[in-house]
Amino acid sequence: MLRWSWRGEKIDRLEVEDVVSTIPITDLVLMISPQAPSKVLEAVEKLQFRDFIVVALFFDQEKITRCSWVYTQDASVRFVRLHEPKNWSKKTCPEGKTSLVLEYPCWEGDEIWKLSDEALIQMGIREVSEELGLVSSRKTLSGMVVRVKKAYPIYGVGYRKYLDVVKKFLSQFSNLHCIGRSGAFVYGNMAYPVRSGLKVSRKIMSERL
Repeated sequence: MLRWSWRGEKIDRLEVEDVVSTIPITDLVLMISPQAPSKVLEAVEKLQFRDFIVVALFFDQEKITRCSWVYTQDASVRFVRLHEPKNWSKKTCPEGKTSLVLEYPCWEGDEIWKLSDEALIQMGIREVSEELGLVSSRKTLSGMVVRVKKAYPIYGVGYRKYLDVVKKFLSQFSNLHCIGRSGAFVYGNMAYPVRSGLKVSRKIMSERL
């Protein structure tokens, strides 16, 4: 049984019936007290994640693309994928406006990660306008940046044996449920974490009713 500790001003330990964790599985292991065995800690060090920067650009234009996703292989740009949320739902933007979301894989602390938000926004504008010619830079209204640590698990050579060690250790906690990309160390599209969340919630509810 996992008992969750919170080292805040008031709560030192919180007794819970279930813990649903979406944080990186490696971070979770390091938070557990008493400390995990050395074999488990060594396995944790072998599991890696790719960090991620999202640059959202907003434009005074009705539409830019007709695609859900656009993957880029042009060496002149540094983002690997973009999407236009308005193509999923018109409710994501005001009438007559649209946006592009650019995805930059990186490592925490590398060259891209260290760029200021404004530098990242300007780079994104230049890449979609000058390099790819998708939209005029004069149409740009604003932009915003979100940095995401440990966004994607890396399936390195031999990762499975290390992940199995970590999962075996965590399996002793009958009320712990690890879900999501980072929580379960599963590389998949957004359908996976949504399904896993629904599955766990149904399981917990069925056991409590």
